[in-house]
Amino acid sequence: MRIVAVKGTAATVALSGLKKEIDVRFLARPRRGEYVLVHAGFAIARVGPSEARKTLALARRAAALASTERSVFYGARPRYRLPRIIHEDR
Repeated sequence: MRIVAVKGTAATVALSGLKKEIDVRFLARPRRGEYVLVHAGFAIARVGPSEARKTLALARRAAALASTERSVFYGARPRYRLPRIIHEDR
C-alpha cells in the first residue's frame, strides 16, 4: 500500500482506490509516496518501488484469474474434510 498522508504515528494508505488508516510507529520517519507492507493495521516494513510494482502486478493477475470460469479455483473441492467440533458440554 502506498502512503498518501502521515500525521504522527498514523498514516493514510491507498491501494486501488481504497484508503485506510494505519499505524506507522514501527517505521522510522515514514514519508508520503512510500510503499509499505501492512499487517493487522500496522505498517511493518517498507517495500521498494520495483518490488511494489511486481507484487501489485501479480495480485492483479491473480484477481483476474480467479474471476474467470477457467480459473484453477473454479469448482475446486477440498481434498479433506474438516473435523466436526465436539463440545464437551453437550
